[in-house]
Amino acid sequence: MRKLKPTYLRKPSEIVSYEEMVKDLADETGFTRVDVDYVITTYLRMVRGELLERKLVKLKGLGSLFPIVKASRLVTNLRSVVDGVYDKFQVPAVWRMKFIPEPKLKNEIADIMITKRDLDKIYYKEKNSINK
Repeated sequence: MRKLKPTYLRKPSEIVSYEEMVKDLADETGFTRVDVDYVITTYLRMVRGELLERKLVKLKGLGSLFPIVKASRLVTNLRSVVDGVYDKFQVPAVWRMKFIPEPKLKNEIADIMITKRDLDKIYYKEKNSINK
């Protein structure tokens, strides 16, 4: 049976760089790359600032990005066992980022056809077994 890769290893292998996006946007709009870069970096700085002020930011056509507090919780340390009793400790509350995609984008992504190649990429390659 094939072993599934963890989700952090299932990211797309193709990466669109910031420079590619700036170039494509400049080509599409007729603005210079310098102007496009300035607008994008200014926009992202503003988004970052709003997030750092604990605000929800709506990204048109994409979704909502916002900071959220992950509550403090009691966890078990599986590496620390004394007389069959595991040590427990409190993990403090911490801020995390959340993203909720817009329903239309979520549906468009869900409608992408899944190919055999896509499925093969989410599993570890099988080791060839030697038959005796």
